[in-house]
Amino acid sequence: MNIKIINLTIILIIAITLVGCAIKIDSPQVNVDFKNYALSANGAKISLVSHSGLVPNPKHPIETLINGNRSSDDWSEGEGWECGYSYRQNFTTRTRYGSESSSIADIIIEFPQETLINRIIVYTVDNPEYRASSYGVSDLGIRYPVGRDAWAPFDLIGYSGKYPGRIQNIKDGTINFRFKPTKTKAIKLFICDTNDSVDTARDRNIRDKKGFIRLIEIEAYGTEKANL
Repeated sequence: MNIKIINLTIILIIAITLVGCAIKIDSPQVNVDFKNYALSANGAKISLVSHSGLVPNPKHPIETLINGNRSSDDWSEGEGWECGYSYRQNFTTRTRYGSESSSIADIIIEFPQETLINRIIVYTVDNPEYRASSYGVSDLGIRYPVGRDAWAPFDLIGYSGKYPGRIQNIKDGTINFRFKPTKTKAIKLFICDTNDSVDTARDRNIRDKKGFIRLIEIEAYGTEKANL
């Protein structure tokens, strides 16, 4: 009887281990089989759109966002992008696709050629010193170009927020954007808020705030397999 119980226990342990491994393999953070189009090694270029009130930290350059390192553990070594900001948000201003006027910073990633993508993953800082829930990005949207100086939101799958192509109230270190397959030569991330933002003034029409943007990596995927 005891032998049967021991055998059943061993089987259960093995089963639980296998299930855990399967979950890990299927994790949205594991993309080793697919080509990351936002990688600099694959020809991607990154740039910051000029905004007033932005103070980039030269020790955390924006180019690190497309170098392939998604680990927040290397933050103290200069990995990831950090940018201070002070911003006045006008609640009376609206755009066709929602309040993009609330963006405190825009990041553009250009691909070498038009590319079919259906997923963008953004890693914000998340380590024991800088937890995402306290120091990460809390409000983030993504768009693609549709004409001269015009951008449209991706049609997100599995998320319906107030504004198209935008996720708010983020507390996690990994932000997954899934959308219908879209051909594009560039993507734009517009950052609207961070978890460390502090209001310096606020009324019904305006909000003055300041804080820091801390991102680790940006990835873009389609269905093309990587050359392993």
